[in-house]
Amino acid sequence: MHAALIHMIAVACASVLAFPVQQPLFSVTLIDETPVGVYLPPAATDTRGPCPALNTMANHGYIPRDGRGITQPMLMDVLERVLGLGRANIRLATVAAFALKTSTWFPGVRDPTEVFEDGTPYLNLDDLNMHGRIEHDASLTRQDSFFGNNWNVDQSLLAQFKNSSSNGQVVTLDDMAAFRVARTAHSKENNPEADLTDGPQKFCWGEASLAMMIFGDSKEISIDNIESFFGQERIPDGYQKPDPPIGYFALQSHISDLKGRAKN
Repeated sequence: MHAALIHMIAVACASVLAFPVQQPLFSVTLIDETPVGVYLPPAATDTRGPCPALNTMANHGYIPRDGRGITQPMLMDVLERVLGLGRANIRLATVAAFALKTSTWFPGVRDPTEVFEDGTPYLNLDDLNMHGRIEHDASLTRQDSFFGNNWNVDQSLLAQFKNSSSNGQVVTLDDMAAFRVARTAHSKENNPEADLTDGPQKFCWGEASLAMMIFGDSKEISIDNIESFFGQERIPDGYQKPDPPIGYFALQSHISDLKGRAKN
């Protein structure tokens, strides 16, 4: 059940986000003295992964902007204080992410060598590119690993996602469910190595629900917010984190509702 939760990715100096800037509990690297909270697209030397939420956190400086050296406490901090996840969801997500990729009982994505001198383990965002662990086929905005680049947003898929809106303004629960089914069907038809088993599908539905719960009102998410979050990997203007935090049972209930609207 935990798999669905990992899922749960120019500088905007001229405008101020309605979302209040919160200083992280851990030191992060400033780039050109860009303050934490201000959006800055990744440089060519920065690393990013397939998770738009974590890429967004790096683009705003809540985790290291270069996408490297991210510790588990650092990640737990931003998931709670910036994205509004509840403690149970945070624990499940980060434990899974920080598990060693060499583990035989609970394989994650972290390389055994990714440990600071003081013994603290860390992740780099491109660790998440490893296929079949957290990254999965039939993503909302990423191509399957079979086709090559599974970490950058695919502009064609992003356009299809926005066009799935039935009114051109928001993606509703029914719209999201239909697009979710369409993405799975596309992978099944076009990817001879597609893994569409229960585990990866939990990631698929979990990411869809979390997007609606964090950057929408649970019932719909605006096209503008989809473009901002999925397209630019930027916190949408006017964003307010979920209150109360998104708890385990609330997320599972939303996933069940979303899946119930799917027409296979």
